[in-house]
Parts: sequence; structure tokens; C-alpha cells
Amino acid sequence: MVGACVVAPAVGCGPRDNTAPVLEDARFEDPSTLVLSFSEPIASVADIDPVTHFRLGSGFALDALGVTVYYDLSHHFWDGFPGSGADASGLWPRHGFTIVSLVEPGDDPSQLRLTLAYPLTYYVCDNLSLADEMEIPAGIHLHYAEAGFPRVTDEAGNPLADIGAWWVSASFSTTQPGAFPELDARMPIPCPEL
Repeated sequence: MVGACVVAPAVGCGPRDNTAPVLEDARFEDPSTLVLSFSEPIASVADIDPVTHFRLGSGFALDALGVTVYYDLSHHFWDGFPGSGADASGLWPRHGFTIVSLVEPGDDPSQLRLTLAYPLTYYVCDNLSLADEMEIPAGIHLHYAEAGFPRVTDEAGNPLADIGAWWVSASFSTTQPGAFPELDARMPIPCPEL
């Protein structure tokens, strides 16, 4: 007699994968495309609404004030950024939010490729470099909300956990108490070559 595991191993024989995927790396392929690398292969994302689940923003942790200021990537920082000594009170959005308009598989099964509605500009990267020179912790960060179905999962159906989900569908900019709240472990995304 042949057991069910030999005939159809996919029916659930052996240990079940209960480990959720973890984001391990995020890099810009070009100013409009971000590649996410995970700890394991990701299931199909064909039906996922990227606007519901993803957002990218730049954040500046101002130790003197005990807050982190987050901006949508469409902010051009023409007036400087908080803590730079310039007046950053005026917001200069380009075309509204810089939304993630497309999510698709990457070249590797454990990767996803996110396409931005508008490319990242040098204004953001120049100000992040200036913040670094001034020893102000800053960076571009991915925000992900598990939200409703369908959602990002591994091949066994384990969902990707929230990553700073509170800001996925919020305002153009926000201030939060502390240094990069709810972004542990914080993963600043390097700017692409512009």
C-alpha cells in the first residue's frame, strides 16, 4: 500500500511552514523601481492592490525634539528639512503622493519589484545626504500594511507582517514621537544613482 505522502506530497505531510516571510533587503533598481528581497519565496501578487499595502517615505529623527518627521517621497525639500536650519514649513509636493503603482515578482522567487507612479528625485537624496553630514538619522523607508485580502504571503500562505503600517494610508507628512517608531528593525533604503 502506497501512502498519501508518496502519491501526493502536497496534501500536508511533514512539518508545516509557519514562518512568515521577513524583508531582508530593499534597493532601488532605478529611480522608479524598488526591489524587495525576502527570507523566502513569495506567493503570487497578481491580485494585490499596491496602494492599499505599500508606501515609501523619507524620515528624519530629530533627537533634540524627540520626534521623527515623515514625508511622502513627492516632497522636494526646496526649503530644507527639519533640523537643517532652513525653513521646511512649506510643503512642495510634485504631483500629489508618490504612490506604489505596481507590485510584481522580481527576478528571484524571494523578490518583489515595486514601481513608483513618479520617480524619486535628487531633491530627496540630496537632503538625505545633507542630514547624514549633519549627523541627523534619516532615510527612505518602506511602509507596509498587511491590511485586507489579498495580501503579501509566502508560498505556504504566511502573511508578511506590518512594517510601519500606520502611515500607509495617512497624510502627506506626519510627526511621531521617538526615533523611527514602529520601524524596528529599521532598514534605510539607499538612494539610487540619479
